Amino acid sequence: MTYLLFEKIERFFERIKKTNVIKFFLVTWIIHFLWTIVVGGTLYLCGAEFSQHVASDSEFTNSFLLIPMTALAEEIMFRWGPMIILSSILTYYYRNGRLTKRLFFNVEKHCLLGLVILLSIIFGWVHGNIFNVLIQGVSGVVFYIIYLRCFFIERDNGVRDRLQIVPLIESTTYHAMANAFLILL
Repeated sequence: MTYLLFEKIERFFERIKKTNVIKFFLVTWIIHFLWTIVVGGTLYLCGAEFSQHVASDSEFTNSFLLIPMTALAEEIMFRWGPMIILSSILTYYYRNGRLTKRLFFNVEKHCLLGLVILLSIIFGWVHGNIFNVLIQGVSGVVFYIIYLRCFFIERDNGVRDRLQIVPLIESTTYHAMANAFLILL
């Protein structure tokens, strides 16, 4: 079963890696927006108490840089930091002969799946409560997909971005755009 799951995930990433970044952002943004509206609206109509924003609209509109800085801080905590730690640990074991290349990629797949799920749940939970996992938690998965798409494209092209700066910039840009759009709505 896990083999089929990872095969589907790999095919998904192969498809999205081939997609133009602007088209990918737009399609992802539309799906992400629709999910947020439908799930948020459903929760609202059902009377569920949840927080849609960490800060009030007035705090965001009173500071030009608050949206991108908040997105950067969240990307560092929930995507970039854990990815740097994971990559460092796996690279250390690989260089010391404890992991073969094949085992490196196999362990990486399992760890990435666990990271995406666990950190996205935490990301949703810290935005409010369990209901926020359905909104911001899913957003966390989307932000991870953006990050990992760029990470894998760089690796496939032989780019040595050990600090993973480009994936951080790409996911932060998307995250800030998504937050700004939802706040303006």
